[in-house]
Amino acid sequence: MQLHKNPCILLILIIFISFLSGCNFIPEEEEALAPPLVKPKREEYELYEVQKKDITNYVKGSGNLVASEEKALFFKQSGSRLKDIDAKVGREVKKGDVLGRLDTGDLDTRIKLQEYALKKAELNLARLKEESGDRYSIESAKLDVLSNKLLLDDLKKEMDNSLLIAPMDGVVTFVDNLSEGDMVEAYKRIITISDPKKLRVYYQSNDVNKVKAGMEAEIRIKGQAYTGEVVLSPDNIPKDAHESLKNAIIIDVKDLPQDAKMGDLAEISIPIETRQGVLVIPKRALKQYMGGNTVQIIEGESKKELDVEIGIQTPTEVEIISGLEEGQKVILR
Repeated sequence: MQLHKNPCILLILIIFISFLSGCNFIPEEEEALAPPLVKPKREEYELYEVQKKDITNYVKGSGNLVASEEKALFFKQSGSRLKDIDAKVGREVKKGDVLGRLDTGDLDTRIKLQEYALKKAELNLARLKEESGDRYSIESAKLDVLSNKLLLDDLKKEMDNSLLIAPMDGVVTFVDNLSEGDMVEAYKRIITISDPKKLRVYYQSNDVNKVKAGMEAEIRIKGQAYTGEVVLSPDNIPKDAHESLKNAIIIDVKDLPQDAKMGDLAEISIPIETRQGVLVIPKRALKQYMGGNTVQIIEGESKKELDVEIGIQTPTEVEIISGLEEGQKVILR
């Protein structure tokens, strides 16, 4: 059969061949390649090799220069009203200056009248002696003089107790917040006078419980170093000491500069405990959890957590009593 003479058959044949050829034009799906094997990067740590060294714990902080001698002024009687206070913090005073008064009503008049009564009794006694009076009259007149003198002394004592008088030269460093007419309490501090020429360092903090009297201290004032000695600390503070001395230490300083004055800042450093040749690690290697202490070490290719017992601590280091050995490498946080 001649194909070119039958157009229909020829057309069908061409379409069939085209279909078979078209199948070869679709590319075969390529097999997915496996991802390349990457060796995991080894985690890097900041390490510290445990070693033996000396460690010292210090109490450090900022205190102030205060007067080593000061006097508290108070009234000795309750139930009276304040008349006035002539004192302000920072005022310089002289011994004998009157700094406060109670309202004493007519006490001045009563004192004057009692002086007159005493004078009359003395004159009567003198008259009886001149007139050679009888023994009974003279003895009675003597008793009259004594009784009037006792009454006058009591009134003057009452007047003295109504005044706050500076007992020494100094500077006023405290004044209670009282106003005219306020009721006063007996023996409550109203004014404090301090001697600005006798100074020492005062430092108050919750970290002074291990400081003891007699310990040496380094003091820095205006950049200069001085030697001091603790004279008052929680171990020797009197039971009746003022509230301001609780959790506080007082340090006497040798050879203070002439320009030192009350209120000046004083940096203190007191060594309170030293251990020699002990295991010490940086404090940031230590972990605390549920009341315990742990560290992490590198052991071979892995890390391991160890429980440790600690001793002296400073702001940057800690003594290890047990749980680590010299040469081990701890991980720093």
